[in-house]
Order: sequence, then structure tokens, then C-alpha cells
Amino acid sequence: MASILGIDTGGTFTDFLLWQDGRVSVYKRPSTPEDPARGVLEGLHEMAARPQEPLAARQELEVAHGSTVATNAIIERKGAKTALITTHGFRDLLVIGRQTRPSLYDLSPRRPPPLIPDELRLEAEERLDSHGQVLQRLDSSQVERLLDELQAQGVESLAVCFLFSFLNPDHERLVAEAARKRKLFVSPSHEVLPEHREYERTTTTVANAYVGPVVSRYLSRLESQLRKEGIVSLRVMGSSGGSMSPQSAGRLAVRTALSGPAGGVAGAFQIASAAGFDRIITLDMGGTSTDVSLCPGRIGERDEAQVGELPIRGASVDVLSVGAGGGSIARIDAGGALRVGPESAGADPGPAFYGRGRDPTVTDAQVVLGRITPPHAVAAGNVETSQRIVDVVLGALASALPDRIPAASAGTMNNVSIGGFQPVILSEAEGNLRVGGGATSFAYYETVGGGAGAGPKADGLSAVHTHMTNTMNTPVEALEIAYPFRLLEYAVRRGSGGGGRHRGGDGIRRTWEFLAPATVSLLTERRRRRPWGLAGGDDGATGRNLLRRSTGEELELPSKGEVKVQPGDRLTLETPGGGGWGTPP
Repeated sequence: MASILGIDTGGTFTDFLLWQDGRVSVYKRPSTPEDPARGVLEGLHEMAARPQEPLAARQELEVAHGSTVATNAIIERKGAKTALITTHGFRDLLVIGRQTRPSLYDLSPRRPPPLIPDELRLEAEERLDSHGQVLQRLDSSQVERLLDELQAQGVESLAVCFLFSFLNPDHERLVAEAARKRKLFVSPSHEVLPEHREYERTTTTVANAYVGPVVSRYLSRLESQLRKEGIVSLRVMGSSGGSMSPQSAGRLAVRTALSGPAGGVAGAFQIASAAGFDRIITLDMGGTSTDVSLCPGRIGERDEAQVGELPIRGASVDVLSVGAGGGSIARIDAGGALRVGPESAGADPGPAFYGRGRDPTVTDAQVVLGRITPPHAVAAGNVETSQRIVDVVLGALASALPDRIPAASAGTMNNVSIGGFQPVILSEAEGNLRVGGGATSFAYYETVGGGAGAGPKADGLSAVHTHMTNTMNTPVEALEIAYPFRLLEYAVRRGSGGGGRHRGGDGIRRTWEFLAPATVSLLTERRRRRPWGLAGGDDGATGRNLLRRSTGEELELPSKGEVKVQPGDRLTLETPGGGGWGTPP
């Protein structure tokens, strides 16, 4: 009868659970973060040396392995040097995200930079429509030029994500084939997550490319070493609670992002149910991250998980991971604020009270204080008037409290409403499509973020709503499937934030091309008055509403009003940047 050995490798400890002959035994040892496979092999040798609980014959062992290698690589930003090739006009999706702020009531909020920096996010001249039909074909010579540029910068891994590639992956395949010939690790979005919603598909594909080389090298080394030990059966735990081969786990590494946490939830629920409790909250604090899951009579499932602050799409156990484990290092940042993680003391040197390190960690705090700070409640509101009130109050306080108040932000929401009738095809000859208004009406409403004002401690955030609750944007792919227009650009408006010791956040540039007659209503602000800088900081740029007719005529629209548009017309919203804070150095 085969024996099962479960191995869970965390950032601080590696745990072993052996089931053989109806008995369960456990073993725990420090991880070896520089080479996690070494900790697994050393643990096997140490377990085999225990006379009271010897291992079964190696060839009979079935190893099920849960790992936080992918999780920790994302949280600690220790993945491969990765680049992104995407559709022209959409390189800033990773920056804009869903246009939300990480902390509603923080006057100087910050968010982590994207996994891929600006210079490694490239655009290809290609486009598909919402049916997967080619509007602009991708040229292979352009692909080679883009890859030349990336390889010259030492890129190891490549994410490829084109709009509507889940309907037609031909363009992504062209890039992937060319990149694989150059020995790059490649993650095309149609292989990783073939579904609509371009931001989530891009972040998941980028995360896969970012951790793929790390996980692949680790699993290849581990599988090879286990075979030398006589162990031929290795399965890797996936985020969904199932398992996969090492080869599949290396190719789709992002599906192991919650590998260890998924096993922890499954084990905790099984034990609690056996004890008569099937409605539980699990808390699994490791050395690098902490995992929490709600089990209301069953193991929760979800199709999107959060690793650190990064959304990862795909089937997974419903567990939340944050970069604050027992070994997470506490520090005081340049602004005098206490920060914890995501860096961890890990297994070596470990928390300060281990006697080998000096950095204070969460574990050290528990040793000294014996308590945990409770969370704080929040409240929220969201109306145009409240935003103006906040803006006026902050402006009034700015002169008296410049060291505590941020500069002006983009102001109220940039509201866009589009209404009309879904088009019907009147004629189609030789590639020329003539449409007219149908009987089915449509209405679309969107709010477009802008730049946040800088504060005395930090730059302003770019491409967010300010002075209001978070309002997510609608995925471009969902819009183009449902409405008769096309998004040509959704980008950060670089340079629109005011300069200063701390720069104001940049606004957004968003362009619609209309495919049917429609009426557009605009409710925007700060088109004439610039968002003010503070304490010597420069003002942010005003916003602009631009309409380019299909005839070539260009109009600058007022901040508020209504306009009729026709097929081929293009509307561009440029939202204001935030004011800068402090005299530039």
C-alpha cells in the first residue's frame, strides 16, 4: 500500500506530514529560502533517520507538495525580470487597474508599483474587435523589433496580452512562437486566462510570467533530486485545492500562488468538521504571509484571489494572503510611519529573539507586548456635493496646515454618459459596412479617475478617483461586447501632475470611437482652473474634453454639456493631474 507524504514549504518553515499504515506523523524544520528544494531533501533525510517513525520504502511514497514559492515571489517582489507586450494604447492597464485607491481615508495614499516598470511595457500595432475579427493585423517584423528591444534590456520572461485574444489568439501565438525561439519564458494570456476583462487577464498573465521562471527552476530541481532519492511520484498542490504535475505547475505557475494556503484551509476544515465545527474562520500565519479563509459549512471557492495587493484570476480556495507573517520586518519609513512587511526575516536569520538577527518582526512584537492591534471601522459616502465640500475644506486648511494637507486633486468625477440605439446592418458590400439605428436602446455611464494631489510625505497617486469611495471602471472588453463603440486608448496622462518635492499624480487619457449615432453627456471639472499645488509645489494640468469628427474637424468641448456624435467620431477625455507639494529640489 502506497504511503502519502505531504510537504508544505513556506518562507520560514517546511512542514512534513506522513501517512503510512493508518498512522500520521509530522515533522518541522527551517526552510532554506535560497534553495527551497534543499530544505525538502534535508527534511526527508532527517525523517528517515528517526528510529521511532521510519519512512516507508522511497519508491512507495506519493509526495503531495504545497509551496509558497510563487506566493512569496509576488509578495516580496522577487520574480524574474519580466516584460509585457500589449495592444497599442493600453500599456498602462497595470497602472490604472480598476481606477481605485487602496485606502479611502488616507490623505497621502500609496500603492505598490506594477510588477513590470514603464520601460518594459511595450505596445504592438494590432487590434481585434469584440467578435475576434482582425481590425489591424500584427506584422511579424514588428514583433521581432519589440523582442530585440526587450532582450537588449536583459528580459527573462514575457507576458503577452492583447485585447479580445480570448476570442482569437492568433496574434498572441505569433508573439509567443517568436519569443520561445529566443529561449524566453512566455505567458500568453489565451493560455493562462482565456476570458474577458482585460485588466484581470493582464495582471494574471503578468504574474504568471513573473513567477514562472522561479517556480519552474525550483520544481525541476526538486523533481530531479527526488528521483535520485528513489521517489518517482510528485504532485504539486494548486490554488483550487487539486494537484497537478510539476511540468504543468511550472508552465502555469500562477495557479500555485495559493498552493500552500489552499492545503491549510482544506486541512483546517477537515479537522474542525471532525470535531463538530463546520462553520469556521481559518487563520494560517507563516513566517512571510498570513492566510485567512471563511468556511460557512464548506470550503469557500472563488474565481479571483488577492495575493498581496494583486488580483489573480482563476479557480482557487477562497483565502486571502497578506504580506504580514510572523517574520515580517517592522520599520519606520522616511515619513516617520510604521511599516510592516512585505520583507521577512524568514528562517535565516529569523526574528530577533532567535539570537541571529537584529530586525524587529511581528513575532518579536508579540513576545514583547503580548497583544495585537484591533482593526478600525470605516464609513463611506459618494455624492458630487461631498467631493466639492472636501475640496473646499482642504483648500481652506491648506494655508494654515500645509504640513498636513495634500495639494488639490482632480476634483469631482469625470462623468461620461452615452446613449442611443444599437446599430443594425443596412448593407455590407466589399468590406464597407453601413449601419442605422435599431429598436433596442442602450445607455452607458462611466466615471474616469484623475491625479491625486501630493502630500507632505508622498507623491500623489495616478489614475484614481479622489475624495470619494472607490468606483471600479468597467473592463474595455465588456464594454465593446455590449456597446457600439470602441476604446482606442486608456492610458496614464504622463506629466499632467504638478512638480514639487512630491509630485502630483497623473490623470488619465481615454478615447472612444463611436460605431453608431449617439448622444454624449459630460459632467467634468477643472477644465479651466488648475488643481493647485501647495507649499511651493506646481499646479496640476487642467483636464480637456476633445471631440474629433470623422470629417477631421476638431472641437474642444466644455466641462459640462451634451453633444451628438456619429459613427467614426472620436471623443477623448484628458483628466486633470494632481497638484505638487513642496518646492522642487
